[in-house]
Amino acid sequence: MTAKKAIAKQDTQTLNQTLPEKQNNFEKEFSSKKLFLLERDKELKQLMYAMLTGEHLFLQGEAGTGKSMLAKHAFQLIKGAKMFAIQMSEATLSEHLFGAYDMLTWKDKGVLMRDITNSLLEADFAFIDEIFDGREDVLRTLLGVLNERTFSEGRQQENANLHTAVATANYVIENEKTIPILDRFLFKALVKPIKNKANRLKMYRQHTEKAGKLTAYGIKPLMDMKQLKEFTDKLYSNHVIIEPDVLEVYDELIQEFSKEINNAKKKFISSRTANKLLDIVKASALLDNRKKVNFADLYEVKYGLCVINDDKDENTFEIVYKRCVSSLEEEKTQIKELKKIEKELKLDEDFNGIKLQPNDYVARIKGLKTSLIKLKSFTCATQKITNTKMELQGKLEKTYNDSRQKFFKEQNI
Repeated sequence: MTAKKAIAKQDTQTLNQTLPEKQNNFEKEFSSKKLFLLERDKELKQLMYAMLTGEHLFLQGEAGTGKSMLAKHAFQLIKGAKMFAIQMSEATLSEHLFGAYDMLTWKDKGVLMRDITNSLLEADFAFIDEIFDGREDVLRTLLGVLNERTFSEGRQQENANLHTAVATANYVIENEKTIPILDRFLFKALVKPIKNKANRLKMYRQHTEKAGKLTAYGIKPLMDMKQLKEFTDKLYSNHVIIEPDVLEVYDELIQEFSKEINNAKKKFISSRTANKLLDIVKASALLDNRKKVNFADLYEVKYGLCVINDDKDENTFEIVYKRCVSSLEEEKTQIKELKKIEKELKLDEDFNGIKLQPNDYVARIKGLKTSLIKLKSFTCATQKITNTKMELQGKLEKTYNDSRQKFFKEQNI
């Protein structure tokens, strides 16, 4: 889905204090073209929402598919952000992520504390390559940092500054080790090799021209870290409103998707995930300078609900979305169309006391007949529209017949 419809002009001045430019521009910057990437728009859309909501993204794909490039280029959009990167292996120890022990503190006070300077705990963004290759004890600690944003070891209690992490793996085998890790990532994608030949040729030219250096791409920051955090804070306050009718449709969308995908893949959607997906919906509204969510925002749930580039996930979502949401949007549009027809026909006006000229009668009768033919061919999106159409059709037929009888009577035919 591209730009949303019917953007409400509410409190835009306050919102623009959070983002230096129009929020719609923020989404435009997260594109393959703007970030010098190819065929990565959907993955970048996920990372955009991950950064806006303070969540994490997991990328699965073969080596050399540009997973690290995707993350590092997107992180460049945020000015002043601290970054941390590491490649996990069996040799990776806790000190490589969370800092080594400070021996001076041990000597002076007899307390074993880690020096967290320049560690994952101080970073705003993290890139964790081959996360499944890490040792289980290290990963358990890492999961706490990713989820609770806290680090706890003995007497040492630290709040992690981490805003968003991107983790990668060449493979995914669901087992006792990988399932808890994947559960910490709201956003997941399969990163596939570039398919289009023209894009591959462009990639070769891009590599030779830029010499593979990040600084050579000239990616301009869009906002600073403080502004990004202010945006995220708005999502966790009452700044964006989701009204009951939208929430009811959202629940139907989640339940229907869960039912369909569970039959195909035995995929479970937890209550925690369902709650977090609402932050995507609110972010979608806020990007459009709106304080109120509309039905169109529900489409963006796809980027957290589905494993992007998994055809089964995405196809299932499209089917369910059309069933639960698109038909509802079409229903609202068609109701407006039918009300417009009724208003233009002036069916509620009483012409009994008005003497019309013969030509006026003929014109009105012809107009009513044309409208009646048009209305009968009107395709209804829902049962509610069918009922509304039949009610309007009944009124139109009555007015048409009454007008003909009055005309014939006055003309003594």
